[in-house]
Amino acid sequence: MSETILEQLGVQERLRMVTSLVDARVPLLLLGPAGSGKSYLGMMVMKGFSHKHLGNAPIRRLGELDDQTMQSGNIRALYIAGSSNVTRLDVLGGRTLEGGSYTRRPGVLQLMMEQGGIVFLDEVSSLPPQFNILLNEIVDRVINRDCHANFYMFFAANPGTYLGANELPDSTAERLVTLWFDYYQFEDEVRIVKHMLQRSFPASSEIYNPPEGFDAFVRFTTGLIRRMRRSISGEQEIPLSVRSISMLATTALRLGAIAPGSGTTSPQGTVEALGVYQKLQGKLPKSMTEGLKSTDLDNLAKYMTARGIDWSIIRKSIDSLGIIQRVRGSSFYEAFMSVVPT
Repeated sequence: MSETILEQLGVQERLRMVTSLVDARVPLLLLGPAGSGKSYLGMMVMKGFSHKHLGNAPIRRLGELDDQTMQSGNIRALYIAGSSNVTRLDVLGGRTLEGGSYTRRPGVLQLMMEQGGIVFLDEVSSLPPQFNILLNEIVDRVINRDCHANFYMFFAANPGTYLGANELPDSTAERLVTLWFDYYQFEDEVRIVKHMLQRSFPASSEIYNPPEGFDAFVRFTTGLIRRMRRSISGEQEIPLSVRSISMLATTALRLGAIAPGSGTTSPQGTVEALGVYQKLQGKLPKSMTEGLKSTDLDNLAKYMTARGIDWSIIRKSIDSLGIIQRVRGSSFYEAFMSVVPT
């Protein structure tokens, strides 16, 4: 895909861009591959909107609410994960049978349009197309300012080429400004992965020491996944996100601690015998070593060797990624794995 508005922007720059459109009440669709940070940024937008307009109302998730709560009128910030389990009655209301007779039940969105609030409908392409058409009226009310001044609704979706994703109906798409939300730049992904690892390992964990080794390891695993993305780009649509990077790093660290490698192909030995520097800078594309310098490679080797992580563990950790099972055995996956030392 050619360069788009958000292509070269980092997390904070993207947030400012999207927030400016939200402030103008422009209906938005964040469109991009799974794991590119759409949900992460969407939640940040919700928090900012709630702080500015809704008295810091907590963000509620539709799946956690019972009928009484949804009809209470106390919901101000609502996150909806699009799926076949989301019903029209839940969010838009309608007639329902109660006590042997039909009554009109207001939906949670109807109440929010009247009283103010922000709604983030994630994975909107996972909803049936007929459901999306029903949302057109709400989008029109936002555009025409025919709702509470502090009501806003926006969306995120994976491309229609993804398994289980539906193309948005034209009638809905024409009402939205679509921002292609590609993966973050390298340094942004490194920061996000570090944050994710901090949620998996306690602050006292030895994985953070020495800091320069930990940094080099995160950069290396980030570079691996980014290179893999480019290797399979155009071959098959599978999400390789910051979650994938974090899972790769976590698995390697856990395996190294529980069942350390033999050491015969340890990174330290590879630096000397197999030439990690030449492998990374030569046979592997430069994208493998984004942000890595020769000193980083030395730190990486020492860090991985100290934690029992050799190349066999790196390969096992890549193979263990759940999403990889969809491409294992393919020619482009095997071509990528062929450049990872054995």
